[in-house]
Amino acid sequence: MSKIRERFFKEGKLVQIPKKEKMKLQLFDELIQSFDRNREYKEQEVNEVLMGAYPDYAILRRYLVDYGYLRRTDDGSEYQVDTDVTLKFYDDSYYGELKEYVLTKEDEHFSSMPLDALKSCENNDEKNMVLMIQRRQVAGVFILQSGKVVEKYTDNPDALVMFSYSVDSNKQGRGVATDSFRKLDAFVNENYEGINEVVLGVNVRNEAAQYVYRKGGFKNTGRSFVGPVGRQKIMRKEIRS
Repeated sequence: MSKIRERFFKEGKLVQIPKKEKMKLQLFDELIQSFDRNREYKEQEVNEVLMGAYPDYAILRRYLVDYGYLRRTDDGSEYQVDTDVTLKFYDDSYYGELKEYVLTKEDEHFSSMPLDALKSCENNDEKNMVLMIQRRQVAGVFILQSGKVVEKYTDNPDALVMFSYSVDSNKQGRGVATDSFRKLDAFVNENYEGINEVVLGVNVRNEAAQYVYRKGGFKNTGRSFVGPVGRQKIMRKEIRS
């Protein structure tokens, strides 16, 4: 049982909406799991789902819309789980969230913890941490690096290398990776000049990550190298202007 359910639920019912912002977000994370992100809901259907958790279902519905958990059509007739992700460069206001970032042992084997990745960016103008923000929270991170390191991955001088890509283990399964790659072209075009490719190395044993990258538009280049934890396949994604 999650901490939010231990504190604010009794016999499966929500007894109080938390006042602290952090606890509210945890509550909304719990509530949104009752919705299928691949379907649309009529307002009455949304009400019925929330009614099972709390008598004042209308206020919960408004919260879920206002906090970006549910997306509502302009006429208010239909709702859908909002998986929208915003990409932005790291700033210190997110340090606390990175401290609480969770990776399973398997995920941590193939990717750095965010604070370790962040430390690697210190005093290096060629490396920048990018945050994936979903529902006002850090849902994932990655690093983009320019400079001489690019030569290890591609002959294209107008490329960036992506390192340390991960999605918080508690936030997986809600479209974070899919939307982050969908937003990547626009983010690179806005923040880097003349870049037309992003490349990365993925462990040959990490088939799950390879699937995610392929789904996100990355293609196998046929090249590889041996990294600290084994052979890495090099994959590339064209950046369209």
